[in-house]
Amino acid sequence: MFDVAGCAFCLVPGGPVQLGFDEQAWAPTEEEMASFLRDPQALDLFATSVPQPWQAPDWTAEELADIRAHLATRTTRPRQTTVATLLAAVDAQEAGVTEASLDHPLIQAILAEQPQRVEGTHIVDMFKPDEDATTYGRVRYNQAGRPVQAWLAAHTTYHGVVTDLAQRGLRLLDPDEWEHAVAFGGQTLFPWGDRCPDRQTDTTIGTPDGAWFDSTQPKLSGLHIAENPYHLELTIDPAQVRGGDVGGAEHGGDTWFHAWLPHAPAYHDPAQGRHNLERAGMRRMWVRPALPVN
Repeated sequence: MFDVAGCAFCLVPGGPVQLGFDEQAWAPTEEEMASFLRDPQALDLFATSVPQPWQAPDWTAEELADIRAHLATRTTRPRQTTVATLLAAVDAQEAGVTEASLDHPLIQAILAEQPQRVEGTHIVDMFKPDEDATTYGRVRYNQAGRPVQAWLAAHTTYHGVVTDLAQRGLRLLDPDEWEHAVAFGGQTLFPWGDRCPDRQTDTTIGTPDGAWFDSTQPKLSGLHIAENPYHLELTIDPAQVRGGDVGGAEHGGDTWFHAWLPHAPAYHDPAQGRHNLERAGMRRMWVRPALPVN
């Protein structure tokens, strides 16, 4: 662990690496296939029914071809490449968001309307359009409903993010470096293995958005990365974003297989990258600074 301007960074060794996911060498379990086919009870960690004993998978060749084809569109292709050795921030930060004093005028305006609130973060800029150049405030309240921490969320652009990092001698990870930081030599679908969590094998693992979830432990690289699919991270290529689907599968009510998939190190969604290129700002995007080691 290294301290870089007051932030925790980890050394991520580089060199020749194998990246991507070979869907042809992978096969689903019975429950994974059922969940892929939109069975809402399959893989359900909160189902009230008793889990059924393990049974040999029973799916058709067409269904196997379909799930593999889906993985081929949502994961990067198997490849060998070489990545740089670098220091990377342990935690990504939301673009344009900085900590603020509770005495800041924008924060005081929130507190005047919300002097007390249930525990959590009161976010007032969540649904603001990307081109909105206004700076908004956020406040976190403790269990007693009192404000304890505040932030300012400002409009920023991809160019602004890159320029700010460069002025501090830092940069974004490139897509291969990002994937390597998650997989760290692993070849499985997920950082923890090839299987989606289920009630028979994981009784306390949690939910895909990272709540009481084992993957919120640092990856082997030491980074907190690919933990929450709502946190989409920028890379050095503005057309390639990584780390999730902005909560689309989970928030949209999709089944568990689709909600877990954004945790895959090789996961990517080309449509999100195209959308990122068209955006006027970077609200709700996340930034992980990196420092190359020569």
